[in-house]
Amino acid sequence: MIISWLTLVPPVTVLLIALITKKIVPALSAGILLAGLIVSHWAPIDAAQIILSKVYGVATDIDNVMMFGFLPLLGTLIMLVKHTGGAQALVHLISKKVHTKKGIELSTLGFSSLFFMDDYFNTWTVGPVMHPLTDRYGIARVKLAFFINMLAPGLAIIFPVSSWIAVILGQFEPSGISLAANALVSSDAFGMFLHILPFLFYPFFSIASAWFIAALGISFGPMREEEEMVTAITDSQEQLMPEGAGTIWDFIAPIGLLMILSPALILATGGYYIFGGDHSFAQALGHADIFKALLLSSGITLTITTVYYAVNGKLSMKDFMALAKQGTDLMLSSITLLFMAFVFGSFLRSDLPAGSFLATTGLSHLPLPLLPAIFYIITAFSASAVGSAWGTMMVFIPMSVPLIVTLYHTATPAAVALMPLLAPTLAAILSGAVVGAHVSPIADNVITSSLATSTNVLLHLRTQIPYIIPAIMASAISYLIVGFTVPTMPLLGWFISLMAGIVIMLGLLLILNRKSRTL
Repeated sequence: MIISWLTLVPPVTVLLIALITKKIVPALSAGILLAGLIVSHWAPIDAAQIILSKVYGVATDIDNVMMFGFLPLLGTLIMLVKHTGGAQALVHLISKKVHTKKGIELSTLGFSSLFFMDDYFNTWTVGPVMHPLTDRYGIARVKLAFFINMLAPGLAIIFPVSSWIAVILGQFEPSGISLAANALVSSDAFGMFLHILPFLFYPFFSIASAWFIAALGISFGPMREEEEMVTAITDSQEQLMPEGAGTIWDFIAPIGLLMILSPALILATGGYYIFGGDHSFAQALGHADIFKALLLSSGITLTITTVYYAVNGKLSMKDFMALAKQGTDLMLSSITLLFMAFVFGSFLRSDLPAGSFLATTGLSHLPLPLLPAIFYIITAFSASAVGSAWGTMMVFIPMSVPLIVTLYHTATPAAVALMPLLAPTLAAILSGAVVGAHVSPIADNVITSSLATSTNVLLHLRTQIPYIIPAIMASAISYLIVGFTVPTMPLLGWFISLMAGIVIMLGLLLILNRKSRTL
């Protein structure tokens, strides 16, 4: 393992090449090659062997196999819903109730809010279903990608039953947070999450900013340029959407079934007592097999949906085979990019840990009140460089808990109440990880939201980043205020931090919008 400034070279190289070429695949390829050379100490043959071993490791990792199996199944389900007219029926239902651009944008956010249990499920359902309607009303694809990217990871990290929460809870016990006698912090995993939840400023701010932007029609920067071009095209060409033969139940039945099965199987794979296990709700989330649950839920849903459509005479075997191919093709670009991102990420997690380097160089002699803000900034930079929100959380959560316990000089297992900055700091780490999911060109959330809306990844980032800078800055200020106020006045300090962040974020958005309109 190499922990030095060299750990930053591959991610910085990827970012620079992506910005120069406007293409992510060559950038990732260069990053993987450079990482292999650094790890092998610049021996080309050894580098090739290391890269091949990483490729093999990613390809044979059971979680990756199940995730890459889940995506084609979800793609096939989406194509089935489109083929039978279910998606079109939903679009027509919305278009009958909503007749303005603002209404469609708000409907998109409301629709996305239903799919909080998994960010992939959210992205690949909302994107393909909503873009015909957003196209009709002259809403830029990059705007749709922005809305989805803001909500998908943000919702998944604040709702208790989701794939993200299961991963987070699974990190607490190995980090020293449990009810065991030898624990560092005395708390059950779910109880710790409830302490963290009010301090998840960036996820809350990013979601709120998306709603605020849609409700007030805020438009500035590169996003405004794209919107003006799309509006001009739409105004000159009337887009008609013919009625389909499907009904709204052709959409609700499969998607509703998937929404029910996904959280149920997440709990079941974690041994929840209702499903015959011996774990509580929180324990089940912490022990859940996320990708197995998603693969099973999508497979069961696809099977039942196929039978349902076939019985109703809406699907033949020939149709199914063609749609399965289309669904797989729909996800192929995403799978390819994610595979490359995972190979690159495996270097950064195990061989070139940029996060550990930033942490070890940035946390020396750290003043306690600055802990939340510093962890938020370092985690955000690391997640942006690594491109993995989950991977970043897995690095910083185990690193932060012992540090906080040490800085408080308290006996272990320590009560959460004796360390008032523990929950804000852990929340800052999670918030920083979500920042990476919004600004990194190699983040899976950025990649999938652009592909699900047929948008160029780098154009998506170019238009999105100016919109989320206010939320990023506001969150940093909120965490700075938290560090100085919460230890002495917990509730009031939290409220002041929250309100200060909201006022700063909304104020910046209004200023940028007004400035754009006066140019």
